Amino acid sequence: MVACNHQTDRLCLVHVPIFNHLTKEEMNYINKHLQSASYEKGSIIFMPEDQAQGLIVVNDGKVKLSKINQDGKEQILRILTHTDSVGELSLFKEYYYTSQAEAITDVKVCLIRRNDMQDIIQAYPEIARKLLEVVSERLEDTENHIEQLTLHNVEQRIIHALVQFAKEQAPNKETNLLITLPLSKGNLAGLIGITLETLSRNLALMESQGRIQLEGQRKIIIKDINQLKI
Repeated sequence: MVACNHQTDRLCLVHVPIFNHLTKEEMNYINKHLQSASYEKGSIIFMPEDQAQGLIVVNDGKVKLSKINQDGKEQILRILTHTDSVGELSLFKEYYYTSQAEAITDVKVCLIRRNDMQDIIQAYPEIARKLLEVVSERLEDTENHIEQLTLHNVEQRIIHALVQFAKEQAPNKETNLLITLPLSKGNLAGLIGITLETLSRNLALMESQGRIQLEGQRKIIIKDINQLKI
C-alpha cells in the first residue's frame, strides 16, 4: 500500500455512507490517512484467515467476495463496486477474514488502517454511529441473501436479481426496461446459488414466455416489471 493517489475528486470517501456526511475539512483530514493499492483482474486481494488490516473501500472496478465449500463449490457472497467497503468489523476488534476477495476487473482500492481509523473516530465520533448503521445494513443484506437461497426457488431468485437491477438502473420505468447485468452471467449464477447452465436455461424459458428479451451477453429487456414478478 502507498499513500492514496485517488484524490482528484475524493472518490474514495465522498459517496461512502460512513463518511458522506462530513465537511470538506473533515474529509481532507481523513484523506491524509488513506493508502491505496491496485490489483489486476484475477488477483486475490485477501484470503480466508488473513488478518484484516482495516477498512477497504473500492475506488474503481469490481471485487468478488466468495467462499469455497467442502465440495469445492464457490458461493459468491457479494460483489463490491465503486464506494463499497469491507473490513468494518476489523475497526472494532482483531478480525480475520472468513471469505476470499478476488478482483473480477482491474481494481483500485483505498485502505484506512485500524489504528488510524480509531484516531479518526475519536476526532469525529459521529463516524462510529455511521459504522454501526453500515454493519447493521450488512447483516440485514446477509439475512435477505440467505432467505433468497434457502426459501425461494430458482426462478424466484433470478427474478429477484433482475428486479433489483431494474430498480437501480431504471427506477421510474415499468415496461420495456433495458438493463445491463453488472456482472458476468457466471458470477450472477454464483451469487444466487445456481449453475451457469441453470441460469441460461431459465432465462431462455422466460424469453420464450415473452417476459424478457435477451440482447447479447449482458443486456436484458424486461417487458413488464409487474408481470415479471408474478
